[in-house]
Amino acid sequence: MMLRQVACLLVYVVAIQGCAVFNGVPVEERVAQRSQERLDLMWQGQMEQSYAFTTPAYRSARTWQQYSRNWQGVGMWISATVVQVECVEGRPVQKCESTVRIDYKAAKQEPGTTHIKETWLLMQDDWYLYQKI
Repeated sequence: MMLRQVACLLVYVVAIQGCAVFNGVPVEERVAQRSQERLDLMWQGQMEQSYAFTTPAYRSARTWQQYSRNWQGVGMWISATVVQVECVEGRPVQKCESTVRIDYKAAKQEPGTTHIKETWLLMQDDWYLYQKI
């Protein structure tokens, strides 16, 4: 009887830990990678490629040109860095929020820093940026 309880507990612990991993990578790390990759593409002016990180629903409703109009200030960016990822408790995790630090320099202004929050959703076996339509 005791052996069965230990076995059940072990299966439970493994199952819980497995939910916090995505293809062998911790969920928060995978979301941070996706978010940073998208930011890097935007900073390099590759808006059409960064658009591919948005949800399939967003892409079905908006063109990459419409998406890029939401990010016209990217030309002022000095840097953009993911500083934190927090995921909603759930099994499996399906929603995370990343915090991005953006350092920028506007014309005739002192350099500044701002932070934005982005919502990432697990869909079709990968993480996608949620954008309001």
